Amino acid sequence: MFTLSEIAFYTCLTLHMGTLFLQLISDGNKPHILVPRNIQLVTIGGIAVFTFLPVLRVILAVICGLILTMGWGSHAASVVDGRGFITHSLHALSLSVWIGILIVVAWFSKGNANWLCFLAWFHPIAMICSGVTLATGIILTLFIAPEYVNAVILPYGQALLIKHLLFLPLLLFGFVSGFLLKKRVKAQPDFSPVFWLRAESVFVLGIFAATGYMGQLEPPHDVATSLQMTNTSPLFTLLYQGQMIGNPDLSLTVTPIGLLLTVVTILFGSLILFSYVRKMSTLFSVGMGLLLAISGYFALMMSIQ
Repeated sequence: MFTLSEIAFYTCLTLHMGTLFLQLISDGNKPHILVPRNIQLVTIGGIAVFTFLPVLRVILAVICGLILTMGWGSHAASVVDGRGFITHSLHALSLSVWIGILIVVAWFSKGNANWLCFLAWFHPIAMICSGVTLATGIILTLFIAPEYVNAVILPYGQALLIKHLLFLPLLLFGFVSGFLLKKRVKAQPDFSPVFWLRAESVFVLGIFAATGYMGQLEPPHDVATSLQMTNTSPLFTLLYQGQMIGNPDLSLTVTPIGLLLTVVTILFGSLILFSYVRKMSTLFSVGMGLLLAISGYFALMMSIQ
C-alpha cells in the first residue's frame, strides 16, 4: 500500500510541478497543452493525501514499534544531518521540474505547433536538471548506502541498483530528445515527437516504482548490521555464485559472462539510437531500453564476487 502511495505521490508531484512551470512559458514557445481541470485537482489533492500516508504509517506504528521508528529516524538524521536535507531537496526539485515538464507535454500536448521552440528551451533545462539529479543522486547514495556493492545483498540495495540502471535508457532517450529530435522537427515541421517523449516517461514510472519500494525499507548504512535484522534479497541469493562467511566483502571483478553481458548492454543501447535513426516504432525503442536495464543488471550481478 505504502509503496503504491509513494509512486502516486511522485507522479502527482511531477505532474503538478510540470504544469505550473509550463504556465510560465508563452504560448509561442510550447506545444498546445490542455491539462483537464479534473486532472489538476486530482494532482493537488493527491499530493496532500499521499503526503499524509507516511504520517499515518507512523501513527499506526504506536503498539507496533514507534520507538524503533523514532530511533531509525534519529539514526538517519545523525548520518546525513543538514547536508542530507539540502541534497535531497535539490534532488527532488530538479527531478520534479525535468520529469514534470516531460510528462505534462508528453501526455497532454495537442497538435504539432511550436515543438521546435519548446525543444529549444526545454533541452538546456533538462540538461541542467538531469545533471543536478545525477550529482545529488550520487551524493545521496554515498550518504545512505556507502557500501554500494555490499548493499546489493539487501532488498534496498537491489532496488537502488535497478533504479540506477533504469536511468541509463532514460538518459539515452533524453539524448535523442535533446539533440536528434530538434533536427528532425526542424527538417519536418509537421513531425510530432510526442510518442518519443511518452516512451521516455515509461522509464520514469519504473524509477518511481523503485523509489517507492525503497521508501518502505531501511537504508543500509551498515550492511553487516542490516543483515542482522533483514533477510538477504531473494534475487541476490538466486544469482550469487559465491559464499558469504561473516561480514560481507563483495567487489566487482571482470568475469567472462559479465564482460559478455556488458557488450550486450552496449548493443541494446546502440539499438535505441539505431531505432530512432531508422524511424522504427517507439515500442521497439522502449523494448531495447528495458533490455538494456535487464542485461546491465545481470552483467553487474555476474561480476560480483
